Amino acid sequence: MKLNILLFMMISSVMILRQANAQERPQRIISGDFKRFDVDNLGNLYVITRSNQLRKYSPEGDSVGVFNDFVRYGRLRNLDVSNPMRIVLFYPDFGTILLLDRMLKPIEAIDLRRLSMIQVSAVATSYDNHCWLYDDQEARLRKIDVQGRLLLESPDLRMIMDEVPHPSFLSDQQGTVSMYDTARGLYIFDLYGAFQQRIPLLGCSDVRVTGRSFEGICNGQIMSYDLKTGRMIKWPLSFDSTDIRQIIFQPAGLYAIDNNGIIRLPRNASRNQ
Repeated sequence: MKLNILLFMMISSVMILRQANAQERPQRIISGDFKRFDVDNLGNLYVITRSNQLRKYSPEGDSVGVFNDFVRYGRLRNLDVSNPMRIVLFYPDFGTILLLDRMLKPIEAIDLRRLSMIQVSAVATSYDNHCWLYDDQEARLRKIDVQGRLLLESPDLRMIMDEVPHPSFLSDQQGTVSMYDTARGLYIFDLYGAFQQRIPLLGCSDVRVTGRSFEGICNGQIMSYDLKTGRMIKWPLSFDSTDIRQIIFQPAGLYAIDNNGIIRLPRNASRNQ
């Protein structure tokens, strides 16, 4: 009887170990040569190909939509999928914000040049389905509707800051607007565009801000910063990042582009707290 119990325990341990190892291994979702991508809150993936085509895939990796009219607008810089029903694309070469529906069909195009905004560096969806943008030339955060009408704007940041941001990332989560500048840190604004604070989180890439936390790859480590408490957690990457070109943070895990497509990665359970 004791031998049977011991044998059962050994077999169970091996099975658990195999399951854990399987969970730790990267999972290939989509194969291909892609430039950038994003993941919405439903798990759908949006990839930008080398030819600047936008494709949408289901969480299982099945193709569900393609946007082909990319030649007209030039180079795609920003892709915001925080609202899966209303995708926001930003094309800086032609100063155009393009809105797509969930099947990647165009809804509206906003010509920023017509609005005399010729040096916009970042664009994002607002919580109420308008558009935030940062005007580098005027050093102002602005909110516009789909007709291009100005709804809100911050003061000229040159008047209240020694150094103004030049953000590569802009996001609106739960009415808090965040801008990230690698050299200057994270800037927080309220839902009316009023500046609240700067947090000197420098040198990070693949940044993602939720309603409560800031996450990114900083100095070769994953870093999470609690915006409410100021608590910071860092832990090493649990995978070989040599071929990784972009990482997306999601609650269930990490997604990344490597040389062969998109993979899903586990979050490292052994965090340095």
